[in-house]
Amino acid sequence: MTVVFALIWVGMSVSPAAAQSWSNGYVFRRAITIDHTKVPNTDQSNFPVLISGTYSYLATAPNGGDVTSLSGYDIIFTSDAAGTTVLPDERESYNYFTGAVLFWVKAPTLSHTTDTVIYMFYGNGSITTDQSNKMGVWDANYKGVWHLANGTQNRFKGLFAAMMEGLALGVKAGLDPMTIYEVVKASSGGSKALERIPRAIVPREFEPGFKVALMNKDLETFTAIAKDLRVPVAFVNVAQRYEQMALAAGLGEQDTSVVMTVIERLSAVQVPRGPATQ
Repeated sequence: MTVVFALIWVGMSVSPAAAQSWSNGYVFRRAITIDHTKVPNTDQSNFPVLISGTYSYLATAPNGGDVTSLSGYDIIFTSDAAGTTVLPDERESYNYFTGAVLFWVKAPTLSHTTDTVIYMFYGNGSITTDQSNKMGVWDANYKGVWHLANGTQNRFKGLFAAMMEGLALGVKAGLDPMTIYEVVKASSGGSKALERIPRAIVPREFEPGFKVALMNKDLETFTAIAKDLRVPVAFVNVAQRYEQMALAAGLGEQDTSVVMTVIERLSAVQVPRGPATQ
């Protein structure tokens, strides 16, 4: 089997939202303009376009955005302004707190001479099931598709595992979890990983931003490459073991924050539940 890795960056801009009741049931629409100067040499057909970034309006309504589904189910992409011709997309990750997204959207044609416009619709309370179609994004010419986590993400997982171990230790010693959070936040330990304590762990909100199953896949690839290159990744190895235990416990479709429940079982302690805070 031959595996070819290719990355083409496509520049694009997102227009302001138009809020109204569209015929497809969505409230918000934004036009995404793909810069033709970023499309090399010839028009590209059925091209998977990467749409990635943090957009506050794509957070859920309780977090200041306009999306209704905690899983990002009510975000779709279309080729027409009316929203009737839905484009296949793969939602690699979605964070309902921040609006951080990573989508692969299959564009029918990308012109190298004129800008291409597609549309994103979001905000539809009637959507309760996954609208994505990842098999429609990648055609039969692809032998395989792997979304490799970057080094920063994997270092984050090592830090996240250490943070959850420290949280379990502090709670078992009799400390309040939010007190632990405030003390660490005020020190050099403040991080995105730490913010999972008030946002996910304490309220027990494990709806997927980045799923355990996807993280397991990424960590397996990362550690295999590290082994081949003889690079030590001790912190990542620890994080990987926790993710594997979460997967074995049937938690693959939940957010990676659910690994805290694995550590709780191993530590014979449970973090007291409380309301989500920002």
